[in-house]
Amino acid sequence: MSDLHLKQFVSRHSALVVTGGSSGIGKCFIEQSLNVDHNFPICNLSRSRPELEMEAHALTHHAVDLAQPLPTDQIRRWVEDFLAKVPNKGPVTLINNSGVGAYGKFDDIDIDRQIKMIQLNVSAVVHLSALLLPIIKDRGGSIINIASTAAFQPTPELTTYGATKSFLLNWSLALNEDLRGSKAKVLCVCPGPTATNFFKAAGFHQSPVPNWAGQTSDQVVDATMQAWAKQRSLVISGVSNKLLVMAGACFPRTWLAHLSGRVLRSIRRQ
Repeated sequence: MSDLHLKQFVSRHSALVVTGGSSGIGKCFIEQSLNVDHNFPICNLSRSRPELEMEAHALTHHAVDLAQPLPTDQIRRWVEDFLAKVPNKGPVTLINNSGVGAYGKFDDIDIDRQIKMIQLNVSAVVHLSALLLPIIKDRGGSIINIASTAAFQPTPELTTYGATKSFLLNWSLALNEDLRGSKAKVLCVCPGPTATNFFKAAGFHQSPVPNWAGQTSDQVVDATMQAWAKQRSLVISGVSNKLLVMAGACFPRTWLAHLSGRVLRSIRRQ
């Protein structure tokens, strides 16, 4: 990947707070940032510490299950203590990356699992953003929310997951407008299928996506950094994903629900 925009991101920030950095896109953000500057201060909030190939003395990890109601006071202390140790009082960015899905018909999936999905994909994002927003508005920086191309249409067989990403898309765009004129920006990132642990965690035996349609985490990070450099509020990662979203916008949402259901049910039969 081209690291020009990533170098700009790291050089202009004093610190990064990321959720779900133990794997996938979140881990890639951490690895790529530390490749640029191995002393770049990063705070990771997730259940497990990322296993990195390089030394990561500047990485602070706090074990927390964001699928549970947040220990607000504790997280606030963690972040405040982390930032207090950072000598540069410049911009801070929060990357809300944690997310999970569940594949199957709504009434076939345990409701507790779906409520935890909403907590992780929606409530934790809103909660953490509210906690850090005063700092970001004061010092400058961004909130980067990792959504999905699933946000653009109803997703039968991924019913609750798709709805959480639709919320995240619209909430991010609205929040960015709320913050117009301040030092804070919001960027919503909508990757398509990405080579992460998502599909396995969601209940797929293997990735249902052909190689031509998928992306790597590096490609998603690269698209995110390019969008950040251009101060965009939305990026759909990957040419094929952009085309699919554009094509979907031409159909009534009731048709999209039917077509999406046929596609996702056919995957289930494979």
